[in-house]
Amino acid sequence: MLNTLFFIVLAALTGIYSQEVHAGACCGGGLSSASLITGDEQARVSLAFSTRAALADASETGALAFRGNDGLHEDQNLLLFDGSRLLSDRLQVGAHFEAASQAIHFTGEPQEPSTGVGDFRVNAGYEFLPEYTYSEWKPRGFAWVGLVLPTGKSIHETFEPSEALGEGFFTPTLGILFVKRWERWDAAASAEGRLSIGRKFEQELSPDFTSLSILGTQLGLGGIATVGYSPGAGDFRLGARIEPLWRSGRTVDVDGFESQTAERSMVSFGADLTWMFGPQSSLTASYTDQTFFGARGLAQNSVLSRTVGVALSHRWDR
Repeated sequence: MLNTLFFIVLAALTGIYSQEVHAGACCGGGLSSASLITGDEQARVSLAFSTRAALADASETGALAFRGNDGLHEDQNLLLFDGSRLLSDRLQVGAHFEAASQAIHFTGEPQEPSTGVGDFRVNAGYEFLPEYTYSEWKPRGFAWVGLVLPTGKSIHETFEPSEALGEGFFTPTLGILFVKRWERWDAAASAEGRLSIGRKFEQELSPDFTSLSILGTQLGLGGIATVGYSPGAGDFRLGARIEPLWRSGRTVDVDGFESQTAERSMVSFGADLTWMFGPQSSLTASYTDQTFFGARGLAQNSVLSRTVGVALSHRWDR
């Protein structure tokens, strides 16, 4: 119970799961799970590639069990495209699309990876706290609403776990983001809530069961807190981030037999290096580790992984 309260409070204070891409050596790129413009550009696009390996499993009590080389392997390569554009001085829209290649198998049982599209996200954002004149303390504030569309196949629609590249649910989201930058330093924090809407899946689960329903809605809370430093206010930025995630359990109905899934949580740690190689283009290398805090008891009912990635971003000024 205390772990649950901790994650709800931490997630509410700092925000949800994100793919972070910076459009410059400071904090002017897309930040949060929404595709947002937080700098002074008119539009931006990002193309990113990452590779992820599952390394450990967190139990209901928070105990962490690392997987050995002779156990279950889960590997995923992800290609991500997102972009956003201003509609007016403070109103913007964005979209996020991904494709993935994934393999899940046991040692000694090699398997060809499954390739396909993931879920598609759209959002609209509004800058409710602009910074028309410079302030040492006042941040820029953004709010957004979004919708995740289940374009990727989910685990509820296939017998093959490797083919599950999406979550399978329509998910509206609501979030808030604050960004502040100084000459060499920058900081940001976001918070997001999401409601994953239940639905019915039709598939032949076995000769005896043919109907699977995920009932009700699942609440998700999470976020990201970042801090960055640009040596000499130059073209390079070093960044660190913390990303908490909490999701409630939900009811599963299989031909009238109901069961309850467990809530899950984790905290990710990440580091980024961004190089601004032109006035409007940047390259970011990133590392994300979910086992760092997981080994300290801050994970529950979750598969924990490590991810490395690279992102190319381009922006157009106003």
